[in-house]
Amino acid sequence: MNLRISLGGDIIQYLGAVGLLKALQEFEGSESNNDFFEIHCCGFSCIPAVLWQYDASTAYMRISKMWQEAFKIFKSVSNPSLSSIGSSITLLYNVQKKIKNQEEDTKGNAKLREFIQKWVPEFEITDNFKVKVHAFNMAQKKEEILTGNSIDVISRALTYPIDFSPIDDYLSLAWVFGIPEGDGIIYIDWLNSFIPQRASDYLLLSTFSRTVKFIKDRSNRAKFSTSIQVFDSKNFSVISNRFYLAGKKMVESLTV
Repeated sequence: MNLRISLGGDIIQYLGAVGLLKALQEFEGSESNNDFFEIHCCGFSCIPAVLWQYDASTAYMRISKMWQEAFKIFKSVSNPSLSSIGSSITLLYNVQKKIKNQEEDTKGNAKLREFIQKWVPEFEITDNFKVKVHAFNMAQKKEEILTGNSIDVISRALTYPIDFSPIDDYLSLAWVFGIPEGDGIIYIDWLNSFIPQRASDYLLLSTFSRTVKFIKDRSNRAKFSTSIQVFDSKNFSVISNRFYLAGKKMVESLTV
């Protein structure tokens, strides 16, 4: 039996999901439980998920080393707060512009790909790969599971419209549906504490409210769902430990 474990991925703190994977590995330690879980990721959670499945022994160290660089590359989504992300009225304009001009934004997307090539090994992600990487196909207007070259797959799954244009018409699923469907769902809850004060805040909140509704609907359909609060957004060890504890709680609930 495979239980689908789904993760969000709209902010870089999802790199800490490597802690969840550790919790799952501890349960699957016995041979009889080796294929109990199947990971469904989107956005930033796909980096730890793919790295863990590729080589669990080096994944945590690799992510801890990339952590500080990620804050420099992905500044717009480094602080889990709508007040920070929406500090400028130009945000919504930037989102619209990036989506429309995907073929022109070669510099930004090249920077994204360079980061992925540095930290993600190049290999073939097949249909049999235990991690399922989700992205949104804008041309087909539907959610897809990606296969192929690992660099290409992660690039398509990671691109988000504040800083990058869609790659090959693909956009991070985290910015559309929030999270894939799953039996177990874990996501970072960073939207509920936002109190709009400016006109731009209300525009931003309305933009994200649709995604929040999808997350709630999919969470309600799951057998287990939990959210993680991130107070120290730059402390990798603390965030990964929160994912680990959430993973232990989820395993206990789903395997009773």
